[in-house]
Amino acid sequence: MGRKKLKPDYDPKKIMQELIDITKELYDRKLSYRQIGKELDLSVSKVIKLLITGGVYSSDICRKINQLYASGKTIPEIQKSLNISRASVQAYLPYKKCVYNAMELSLNAERIRRYRQRKREKESVTVPSSGLCS
Repeated sequence: MGRKKLKPDYDPKKIMQELIDITKELYDRKLSYRQIGKELDLSVSKVIKLLITGGVYSSDICRKINQLYASGKTIPEIQKSLNISRASVQAYLPYKKCVYNAMELSLNAERIRRYRQRKREKESVTVPSSGLCS
């Protein structure tokens, strides 16, 4: 018998799809990227990347980067051929996994948070006081 799941209902694909759907809905209501970001507590670049992932947003550079990537080019190769930064290339590629800083933490983020909390508690208990002898 294995360990009990910490978040048995956690489904990152479902969470990602819900976030994409909400973003698309707000975009269809003609809200600006900034307004959508404010509504969802996300940066403008994450909003655009969600719209790219959802197949809603497209531009010439976005299509070019995605075509090169789909043809098997690596990010450094795309970077070099288009003379743009790595961050720019990654900004126009759709999400593969989940969005960071989403409304619900991933299992790994939750695990890291608990570990850091335990570490802080342990350090606060084991730190000797500077008690000077009188």
